[in-house]
Amino acid sequence: MAAITTEEMQAEVQRAIDYGGPVRFRFFSGSIPAGSYDDDIVLSSPVNVWTSGLSQPVNKIKSSNQFLKEQGRVEKGDIKLYVLSTVTLSGIWRVGIGSPCGQEFAPVAEGIIPYTLGNTTVYYKAYLKALPTGSLYGE
Repeated sequence: MAAITTEEMQAEVQRAIDYGGPVRFRFFSGSIPAGSYDDDIVLSSPVNVWTSGLSQPVNKIKSSNQFLKEQGRVEKGDIKLYVLSTVTLSGIWRVGIGSPCGQEFAPVAEGIIPYTLGNTTVYYKAYLKALPTGSLYGE
């Protein structure tokens, strides 16, 4: 039996993720204004990146990700989102699901799990918390 390559795995995952729908990642740069004594962060220069994503509601969390629910980081109404590794999930960002974007979500601390084959990340599973106001603090 031949081993699967990273490219083949990414193509297979892409086919599954395409059953989801469009998602918009909005990446920000953050800065602390001069003279600020309360460490308020101002988010600026948003950059939008559109891609496909497969979202699912967080109902039951099993196995190694149970700690997120036990610590209260995810709860009913939050989602998990699968995206290809072509989107870098680092820095300050939020994501809107659909086009036009419906509800907005922000990443949960320690809730971004990369899935790798060899030394290459193929896709991410990200646990996301709903943003009731639709924006991040400081935006």
